Amino acid sequence: MVTALSALTLVACSPSASTTPKPVTAAGPSMSAPGVTNGVPSPGNTLLTNDSNDAQAWPFWPRSMRIHPLTRYVREMPSNRLLLELRVEFLDEDDHTCKAFGRVRIDLHDRQGGTAGVASLVTWEVDLTDLITNRERYDVVTRTYLFLLGISDEERPGQPEIRVYYMSEDGELLEASAVLTSGDE
Repeated sequence: MVTALSALTLVACSPSASTTPKPVTAAGPSMSAPGVTNGVPSPGNTLLTNDSNDAQAWPFWPRSMRIHPLTRYVREMPSNRLLLELRVEFLDEDDHTCKAFGRVRIDLHDRQGGTAGVASLVTWEVDLTDLITNRERYDVVTRTYLFLLGISDEERPGQPEIRVYYMSEDGELLEASAVLTSGDE
């Protein structure tokens, strides 16, 4: 492939292309879309959606999530306070890890105490639409969201079941659950 660069246009030619090169400018066809001016969305316009039937759909929206196996109980030092160290992994339609933009609700149940299908013992909510919170909770090493959730020793269930609900900004609901074993501290 031969590429020529001038001050105004970028011209690309390949052996399989026609012999007449076509100029591609910085504001070429990929930069124009309804509601976009010079590559910037107009206020109130949403370019990317989670609708897989939409031609403008963002292909990397979370399609599933799981409670990561690194989830466990830990003790905060020096206070010795009990924490549930919950890690949640979001996956796109290719089963690759991705970030999330929405709201998360975490419920802790006790499968021993009979609340597994009823009310949760403790509930936490996290707003991942807040970009600061989103960045703070995301762990780039494990590619999971890390939630350090305080729990009293009295609230700690005998057979803990964690349920996580994710509501994306466009309304899609994902659910995941896991049972922690006694060796998870």
